[in-house]
Amino acid sequence: MTIFPVFVAPVLCYDNGMKSIWKPVNRMLLVAVAILLAAILVTPPVRPLLQPATHAAGIVPLTGLADPTPTPHTLHLPVIARSPIWFYTTSIYMKSINPTDAYNLGCAAGQADLARPGIQNSLIILDYGQPWRESGVYGVWLLSVGGFYTMDQVKASAAQFGYGYWVCTGADRSSHLTLGVGINSYGSYGTNSPDAGVRAAAARVHGEQWAQMIVQLGDIFTGNGVASQVTVAGAKDIELNWNVYQVTRAWVDGFNAYDAGIYNYYNFGACEGCPTRLLPGASPANGWSLDQIWYVSYGAAPAYPIPEIYATSGVNARQWAWLSWDSVLDKRGAIYYPGLMTQWQACQQRGCNATDNTPMQGYAQLFEELSYWMETAQSEIPWTTDIWWMYED
Repeated sequence: MTIFPVFVAPVLCYDNGMKSIWKPVNRMLLVAVAILLAAILVTPPVRPLLQPATHAAGIVPLTGLADPTPTPHTLHLPVIARSPIWFYTTSIYMKSINPTDAYNLGCAAGQADLARPGIQNSLIILDYGQPWRESGVYGVWLLSVGGFYTMDQVKASAAQFGYGYWVCTGADRSSHLTLGVGINSYGSYGTNSPDAGVRAAAARVHGEQWAQMIVQLGDIFTGNGVASQVTVAGAKDIELNWNVYQVTRAWVDGFNAYDAGIYNYYNFGACEGCPTRLLPGASPANGWSLDQIWYVSYGAAPAYPIPEIYATSGVNARQWAWLSWDSVLDKRGAIYYPGLMTQWQACQQRGCNATDNTPMQGYAQLFEELSYWMETAQSEIPWTTDIWWMYED
């Protein structure tokens, strides 16, 4: 049994029309007394959507650069008492492109929302693996099991997931799912070239076509009624060590050029080596700069961050909080984090080394670190999602 404090944060409003504008409200709370409560959390308090079994194999931890042990710090007024949200979804490493499998997974998610009290607003990311091309055709190299699949095959799979969710929410016609159709940022984009310029050219086309696929999925959901409960978006696991900025920026710019001006993508990646409040002199990995990470995560028009908060040490949360603080210092305003990702279920399947935060621990870490500076604090982080390997014992 683990005991977490209830965290306190400023009351802030977020203007959806302008990412960089944060407006403190309720200034009268400056004279209020912050109330600290204790929330006793059992791990995990919510049954996972899909229950994995343990597995002996390990996965590579993506913790970034470690920093010193954190010390207690003072949060800033105005404050209200808040506690971590305990509801989370299951995102999925997709090991099958079969539409029937995707429908069944979507149906399970819909049934879960139907069973929960009230109206749900959640995020699920489907990670289809590595961006790829063969014989001039763009698509993905599927995770774990391998094999090349086209954009049309990815589209058919994701469409069935969304349809399954919509059907299986049953009488619940008010809950809403944002469905992120994702890939990672690893590799040569099918070029087999180490040259960044060659990779960037392929990444640009891949980004363009991924955005076009997302637009087409939106049209499908509008046509069959699914759009009343499912909003589709792109998603990309951007890891600094997987490619240089030039390559990843090319994909982002390609997506931005063909997203019809209305579709987002979510960076569910890492900030390896990034500075923290405890290690402000650190440098991001692989030659990246903080400005470049900011751009692909939030600066580009369709971009929003869903950071990986995996490390039990809290370093991931400190890295992403510092990125927002750096944005404040550069007078661009704080970054808004609509959600976060943990990998607790995947760790139960394959094993992890100190990167197995539960969803509640991940939420608590990021919420508290964002609250370290008044300018970066959020009154809540709406989405928490925990990733799982599809159908793995």
